[in-house]
Amino acid sequence: MKSAKPFLTTLSILFFLLPGCSNPPSIHLPEKHPSDRASTGEETRWSRVYFGSYPSQEIVPTSWDGIEDYALQEGDVKKDDALYRTLSNAAWNDDDLTLDGVSYIREMGSSRDEVQHYRDQGGYHYFALQPLKWRVIAKEGRRYTLLSDKTIDCKPFHNLNEETDWSKSSLRAWLNDEKGGFYAKAFSEDEKKLIVTAKNANANNDAYETYCGPQTEDKVYILSNDEVFASELSDQYGFYAGHGYDDPAKRFASTTYAKFHGTWYSPVGPYRGNSFWFMRTSGYTRRTATYICDFGYIYDRGTDNQCDDAGILPVIQVEAEPSIFSTIDEVSSLDILKPSGGEGKKNTCDVDAKPKQRSTMTFGEYPQDEVLPSTPDDDEDGIILNPELYEQLKNADWSHKVMIDGVEYRNLNDRYFAVEPIEWDILEEREGNALLFPTKGLDCVPYHNALESAHWEDSSLRKWLNEDFLQSAFEQEAESILLTAVDNDNNFYFDTACGNPTKDKVFLLSEEEVFCSEKASNHGFACSDATHDPNRCAKPTRYALARGAWRSRKNGNGFWMLRTNGYNAANAVYVGDVGDIYNRGMPVTCLDALIMPALRLSIPA
Repeated sequence: MKSAKPFLTTLSILFFLLPGCSNPPSIHLPEKHPSDRASTGEETRWSRVYFGSYPSQEIVPTSWDGIEDYALQEGDVKKDDALYRTLSNAAWNDDDLTLDGVSYIREMGSSRDEVQHYRDQGGYHYFALQPLKWRVIAKEGRRYTLLSDKTIDCKPFHNLNEETDWSKSSLRAWLNDEKGGFYAKAFSEDEKKLIVTAKNANANNDAYETYCGPQTEDKVYILSNDEVFASELSDQYGFYAGHGYDDPAKRFASTTYAKFHGTWYSPVGPYRGNSFWFMRTSGYTRRTATYICDFGYIYDRGTDNQCDDAGILPVIQVEAEPSIFSTIDEVSSLDILKPSGGEGKKNTCDVDAKPKQRSTMTFGEYPQDEVLPSTPDDDEDGIILNPELYEQLKNADWSHKVMIDGVEYRNLNDRYFAVEPIEWDILEEREGNALLFPTKGLDCVPYHNALESAHWEDSSLRKWLNEDFLQSAFEQEAESILLTAVDNDNNFYFDTACGNPTKDKVFLLSEEEVFCSEKASNHGFACSDATHDPNRCAKPTRYALARGAWRSRKNGNGFWMLRTNGYNAANAVYVGDVGDIYNRGMPVTCLDALIMPALRLSIPA
């Protein structure tokens, strides 16, 4: 698609979309009404207008089944064998075609076949350019702030593995590109004259204090945390202001074109078919971006900037008389609600159970505390303050391990760590054995070394734990560790398959073992995934920090991976710094998560 080619005139769009309508309703600001159908207790109604055009509807043969029926809305596809054959045999001008007054584009498929994604069998795909639908979220004089009614495409927040913010992101560049990006393709020259430049503040992430860049000037942008939940603006725009609720006003579906480009859509119960969408606020680091998930919940920790299956929900500001908008109707936040079904397994935890009291023991050794000549700026935890010892280690022969006064030390990039006994919580005792779980995060290693689907059985972390870690931490004691049968049940919410059972000496805990079963309660964890559970919180050792682990400035905790896959098999579920569980997961290549290994130890009678 080379340039914007609106295939219908303003007048024809009006009659095409609302035949017989001569008096469309007036444009109004978001209106909130009480509703017992919404978890927030409120319904929002927005005026909806049409402005610009973009590929949306796919023309397919009647045998097409690229998207599950639950993820399709009326008009998403047009099943028409004759039209499909015509488009297949037409003389295209590169990849553009106008036929009977309608503009089409074509794109070559990728022959991919992914669960809960567009099932692409390759060949050309044909999309009709259709009017873009926008929700009116604000109005000041003749200036209207418009939010897309669906996610319209699929792009990463940033295309490089590096720290960034909205101002420097590849997504911002694509949205505002006047030659080949969204701005160039979606709007005619006359429409571009009506789009005004917005001055956008990019406040720090309130939860993690992450710097989110300078003020920007944008023709096209995406919403920020402040505009969606963290300030009065969110309420004005029609959203529930604040955390704690799955907000229907924040739920959005995606176009077929967006799904074709890789936008994920949910298989879960009343949220089936919804996508998740980026905000322009950075997450817990500048390598992440915050997002809203399929059920309208806020993930202000964010996900990796390079995440390639989030939806894009653009915003523009248009200064014009209301008559410029071709069609005006209304949409409700409750329109996206779906019938319930397929909601996954039942949580069998006892929600009223009191946390189990755990006992502790030491077993094995691992680098933990750091030897330093003076107190560091960050804190004093995990520090061995000993200038003389530090000088000895600095001048030691590091061709092999160094022992001083019977203590082993290890060198990591000219930082020196004492190898010390590992302290474990005893989660469970059976006749002759105990399930051990560390009281601190011991290391920092990615779940998998490539961004691809990776079940626990195939993960590089499983191999590392059962080879490198096992040998390093239990050199003299490995024979006491039992080979444990490890189940890998599907993700509780998303039903993502998590692979075959395995047998491991060292493993990660699963989603089920941490929150959604009687087993989790017996381990001393809270039943709910959303509960801020201190028994799920983990502080990193100094060695883990040196290996790259992230640590919260507010509470000193890190976050840690489970072995269960997230919303897809390229993500793994994790526990956040306040002890709540992120079932959607983090990319398996995440470089700053703590490793909390578990093992079952034989205990003599």
